[in-house]
Amino acid sequence: LPTTTVFVALYQGDVIFTMSLIGDGERGVPMENTFPGEIRGLRERGVRFGEVSCLADRRKNMSRFLPVFNSVSRYVLQFARQEGLQLVIAVHPKHGMFYERVFGFRQMGPERQHQSVLN
Repeated sequence: LPTTTVFVALYQGDVIFTMSLIGDGERGVPMENTFPGEIRGLRERGVRFGEVSCLADRRKNMSRFLPVFNSVSRYVLQFARQEGLQLVIAVHPKHGMFYERVFGFRQMGPERQHQSVLN
């Protein structure tokens, strides 16, 4: 989509990690299928927002994942701030507390099954 920015981490020329920021636009955001009321509420309040999505890491080792995740997340946060966007995410419930503590996200709706996070 034209509202999407993909952040890519490279190691020795190879893509090792990606994270996408999908700005709200004509086609909406992916989590809108599961959280239509919450997304509509943001629009009604005039909030400019984007969904952080499509997190992918080719490596399986958590000790290697976290430093890259933290670095790319900082770029996404800086970009969102520069663009005047509030960020929204859909995460598995077992990861919710991490995103609340580390990034300051707040739960905006009840827990629901969501295709993008494997229900």
